[in-house]
Order: sequence, then C-alpha cells, then structure tokens
Amino acid sequence: MGWITRFRYLAGGTLIFLTIVAASHFWSLAVSKNAAERSLRLDLSWIGMHGRLEATTLEKHVARYAVNGAAEDREAARLYYQILQGRLDMWNRGVFKHFLDSRPDRKAQLVQLKQRFDELSGYFDDLENPAAQQHILAELQAARKAIDGIGGDAHTAGVIESSRAYQDLSRNQRNQNLIFVLVLAVGSGLLAAIFFQNRSLQRAHQTARAIAERNGFLARHDALTKLPNRRAFVGALKEMRGAARRPEDRIGVLAIDLDGFKMVNDTLGHTAGDQLLKVIAERLVRAARMFDENNIVSRFGGDEFVALVNLPDGSSPMVIAEGIRQAVGEPVQLGKVPASVAASVGIAVSDAADDPDRNLILDADLALSVAKSRGKGRVVHFDRALREEIERQRHIERDLATAIKDGQIFANYQIQVDLASGRLSGAEALARWRHPVLGDISPVEFIPIAESAGDIVELGYSILRQACRDALLFPNEIPVSVNLSIAQTMDDKLVSTVTRILGETGLPASRLKLEVTESVLMHDAERVVVALQELQSIGVSIALDDFGTGYSSLAYLRNFRWNELKIDRSFVRSVLDEPLDLIIIRAVRMLAEEIGAKVIVEGVETVEQERILKAVHCDIGQGFLYGRPVSAEDLPATILRAHASASLEHVPPADFDVKVANRR
Repeated sequence: MGWITRFRYLAGGTLIFLTIVAASHFWSLAVSKNAAERSLRLDLSWIGMHGRLEATTLEKHVARYAVNGAAEDREAARLYYQILQGRLDMWNRGVFKHFLDSRPDRKAQLVQLKQRFDELSGYFDDLENPAAQQHILAELQAARKAIDGIGGDAHTAGVIESSRAYQDLSRNQRNQNLIFVLVLAVGSGLLAAIFFQNRSLQRAHQTARAIAERNGFLARHDALTKLPNRRAFVGALKEMRGAARRPEDRIGVLAIDLDGFKMVNDTLGHTAGDQLLKVIAERLVRAARMFDENNIVSRFGGDEFVALVNLPDGSSPMVIAEGIRQAVGEPVQLGKVPASVAASVGIAVSDAADDPDRNLILDADLALSVAKSRGKGRVVHFDRALREEIERQRHIERDLATAIKDGQIFANYQIQVDLASGRLSGAEALARWRHPVLGDISPVEFIPIAESAGDIVELGYSILRQACRDALLFPNEIPVSVNLSIAQTMDDKLVSTVTRILGETGLPASRLKLEVTESVLMHDAERVVVALQELQSIGVSIALDDFGTGYSSLAYLRNFRWNELKIDRSFVRSVLDEPLDLIIIRAVRMLAEEIGAKVIVEGVETVEQERILKAVHCDIGQGFLYGRPVSAEDLPATILRAHASASLEHVPPADFDVKVANRR
C-alpha cells in the first residue's frame, strides 16, 4: 500500500475521530450547562435560610414591641412582615417553586402558610393593640414550624444537588481533559503523518522529475547505445549550420552502415547483436572525436549510425571516414565467439555558401547506398551524379524479384582447364542479367542489391537450378561450379533444396561443385561446416573460393576437408612481377596437396601466366585465356577456341553440339 493510499485512510479515520470528538464536546457542554443550572439550586439553601431568619427577626421585633412599645420595633415588625410576605411570594417562583413542585406536601403547606400570613395584614395595621400583638405572636410561632421545615428541606436539597453538580462538573472536566489529550495526540499524529506524507511527496516528486529527465533523455537519445537519436541529430545539424562560420570552414555528415551485422544478429542472437552495437558505438565516438571533441555520432536505428563533423579549412572528411571504417573493422569478442563487421560510409559536405535547404542527411544516405552497392566496406563522397546512380539502383531493386521469377537473370559459363593435360575440366556458372530497359547489368552491381533486398537466396537457387539443367549438355561428365551466397549457407533448407534440384534436373551429385568464400565461416562456422559435410556426403564437391583474401584461412583448412582451393585472381595478376605472389601460390599448392585438395587458379589471361602456374603444379586454370563467360548455347564455340589458342589435347565430343542444337 502506497503512502498516498495510507494517508487517505488516515485522513478519513481522523475525520471520523474529529466528528466523534465534536459530538462528545457538544454533549459535554450540555452536561456542563445542566450541571451549572443544577448548581444554581444552591440558592434553595440560602432562600430557605433567609426565610427562617426573616421569620425569627419578625417574631423578635413583635415581641420586643409588645414589651417596651418602642416605635422602632413596631416599624421594624411591619417591615419584616412585608419582607416575609415577599419571601413567601419568592418561594413560589423560580428554582424554589421547582423544589416545592417536587414536594406536593410542602407546596400545600406553603399555600396554607401564605394564606395565614395574608390574614395577619389587618393585625399588623392594629399592632398597637395588645390583642393584635398576641395573635400575631401566636400565628408566628405556629408558622415558624412550617417555615423551618420548608427552609430546612430546601437547605438539605440544595446541599445535595450542589454536591451532585460538583461531581458532574468534575467528571465532565476529566472528560474534557481526556478529549483535549486525545485531540492533541491525534493532532500530533496527523502532523507527523503530514510530515511523512510531505517526505513521500518530495520523494515522489524527485522520482517523477528523474523519470521526466530520463524520458527527456530518451526522447533525444538511443536507449541502447545512449547516443543522440535522429531528433537530436537534426537539431544539432540545424544549430551547426546556423552558427557563424568562416567561409572556408565546412561541416560534414557521414552516414555509416555496418556490413555483416544482420548475420551476427541472426546467428548469435539479439543479445550479442546489442553488445556489438554498444562496442561499435563507443568506437565511432572515439574515432570521430579524435579530430574534434565537438563532433557528434548518432544512432538512427538498427545498425545505422550518422556522424556530424566539423571540417576546418584543409581538413578532409575522407580521413575521418577512413578512421571510422578502420575502427569498426577491428574484431569484437562476443562472449567466446569473435565477430567482425565492416563499415560502409557515405559522406555529404556543406560549406558556408551552400544552399541552407540542402538535405545533408539524405545526400549522405544516398552516398552510403552507392558505397554498399559497390561492394560494401567502402567510402563514397556524395556528388550530383550519385542521384542518377541511386535511381538506377532503386530501379534494379524494384525489378529484381520479377527478373528472378521471369528468368531475366540467367547463367553464363566460364570454362576451367586442366593445366597438366590441357583438357576441359569444368565450367563455372556466373549470373548475368539482361534488363529490358537498362540493358546488361553486371553481377558486381546487382548481387549486392539482391543481398540487401533479401532476394539473394532465391537468386542463388535459381542459378543453381539452371546450371544443373545446362550441365546435362556438357561433354564427358564435366562438372559445373555454382557459387553459394552467405545467406544460402545459413539457410536451414540448403541441403534439402540442393538435393531436390538435383533430383528435378537429373544431374548426378558428382557433377556439381559448390563454391563458398571464407567469409561464410566467419559467422557460424560450426553450423556451416555441418551443412557442407552433409552436401559432401551425397557426392557434391565443395571448393573454398577466393582463398587467401579472408581471415584465418589456415584454420578453415583444418576445420573442413575441402575438395578444391581456389586462388584469387589478385595473386595471378602480378605473378610475373611480384615474387611474393608466386611464393604464396606455391605454398597454397603444397597445403592443398597435404589435405588432398586440388588448386584452381582464377584470372589466367596470358600464356606466360599459364606457364608459371604449370611450373608450380597448380591443377586447374580459369580465365580469359581460355574464354569469357558465355551462354550454354555458345559454350561449344568457346571450348573450340580455347582448344585452338591453348593447344588443348582434348576436343569435346561432337554430340555436345547435337545436345545444344536439340535444346534450341
């Protein structure tokens, strides 16, 4: 029960108590009034006593006058006769009358006494007559007994009533004292309750003020990272743009998005995701304030951050953006699991001469979208031409799902050659899109958009289904290679979907090769390895693509038995000029031999490169030297050209052309 509720009960109880006290007080006043009225009856004693004294005095003066005939005794006798008559009249009024009314015998006695006294009036007029004197004295002696009885009873009744009144007044006084003590105690208790209630109200006020301050803070800050939110950021941006600055000074808005955060959040859980966001938020603040303590970092929601930076004359926003990108890219330990994310950054800069209505946040966000579409982990500076690029990206994203459904995105194939024999070794399926309005769209452009739009899984399975169907046209049991996206490797239905597609198309599992990059193992390696092992168990080969360009590559060689290692084209490009690249290729070849895997080398474009790769005993070559990616229909001609240019020892069977022609 809260203090307010208790105080209400206390106030109600106090009101009831005070009502009872007030009623008791009025009752006590009534009792006191009654006792006071009764105390007035003490006059009975005095009135009765005076009657007796006056009767005695009257009798004395009459007797003395009868003896000495003194005129003063005669006048005194007549005066006291009148006084005694008045006394008898007084006995018949007021409190004495009430007393007599309670005693009917005394009242009758008073009536007789009054009558006898009234009859003495003539005798007092003739007081000089001795006979009158004797009659008066005789009547007075007879009346004395009645007067003494009435007066004595009145005296006794007055004393008794006075004692009772005193007792009632004393008892009432005690009650009044008790009521006063109770009122004083209740008043003190009420004052104490009011004091504690005030204390409680003060604490409640402090709590309410703290809640209001917290709500005010939350209204302008992100609850998780405690960074300013969009509302606070917009206010700070307006204030900074409105402040007086030198013409050469600028301000920059950096839109920051975390590449790979969704995968961490999905695989490790939201708690780990929240922990990662807190760490990244601290890093962003440190990175931004290294250049200016007044720089602000805000979180707009999810994994979207925005920085507001001062750019004095000569400072470069690209330097700040690069510092932020590097800070974000450092691995984060989430419990026992290491995780890494990258940062894509879009930059918009405004100077004093800029249009005050320009939306820097929108421009930075547009630049960020371009950065992500170009492969993520990049920094892009906004310019006017970016708007056209953004419109193109939105056009692509809008049409992507329909293109997958309608088959606008199709597979082209680049052949792979056995370097030792020069024979056709396989073909890799590469996605291509011929847009009805935009024309040919490179996978470098639409694959990142498909990933961000959530269409990459459907796209991957669409290419896989087409590649398995086309591979039935390949000669001599030649396998087809298909890339798996990160999202596909995290799909719980990966194994069942691959199995179903093989069943639908009729392609043997031994003729399918799936390529994954090292990055898929950075998120939930144990889960991915289990899926890949299940695929191997049904006869599918697994290749590690872009080997050497990711993190912890040697650990991946230990955790899974790969069928092929695919060396990235970046090592082949400079193999003639950079001895270190050749050393790396040779080392990879030795590792592959130890684990029983073949080595495929991408990016073979010259005969000299091919010669060097043969010299270090690489197994398979792929590149423009043998042919560019082409459709399944054009693949026979590509193989023939490769045979002519690279002196291939094996010519594809003639039935390859027949199969393609039949499909047409």
